[in-house]
Amino acid sequence: MRRMDWPSRFRAFKALAALMAAMIAVHIFNAFVLGHAWDRYGIQPRGEDGFWPGVVTAPFLHVSNVHLVNNLVVLSVLGGMVALMAGNARFLAATAFIVVAGGALTWLIARSGTHIGASGLVFGYFGFIVGQGVFRQSIGSLLIACLVTFFYGTSIFLGIVFPKGSVSWEAHLAGALAGLAYARLELLAGRR
Repeated sequence: MRRMDWPSRFRAFKALAALMAAMIAVHIFNAFVLGHAWDRYGIQPRGEDGFWPGVVTAPFLHVSNVHLVNNLVVLSVLGGMVALMAGNARFLAATAFIVVAGGALTWLIARSGTHIGASGLVFGYFGFIVGQGVFRQSIGSLLIACLVTFFYGTSIFLGIVFPKGSVSWEAHLAGALAGLAYARLELLAGRR
């Protein structure tokens, strides 16, 4: 059995906290100083200007305080689980892959409009955790995947299949697929 690398996991938690703090800071500045002017930097599907920087900036932009808080609550839980499971280097790599691959897939498949918010990353962390259980087939990772699916599976499924209002189900699906893909690619590359 592998020894837990607690310093690496602690650094991953600090990276998650910094990511969440950046989301809060960007939202405060965008909403209260700029009047949501930065929202135009979200993902705008299949448009020349809608890919870059939207793929990278979209997770930091939110339409409201409620949107931000809802994303941060689940991001802290699922991101914290990924940080605990993966350690710092793997956490950062998974996060970057999910943001870029999930954002690119959103740009490719989404309906027209501007897609913003961290929910693609949230769904990506869910996909990564489930992928760890499915692809690694260790008792620990399978147990964690089952627990996460038990607590979040229904809302994740409903967020993709039956989204509310203008919620980007495409970003949800793209994020989940990116998380699953990263879990598989990591295993194929021999990273544990």
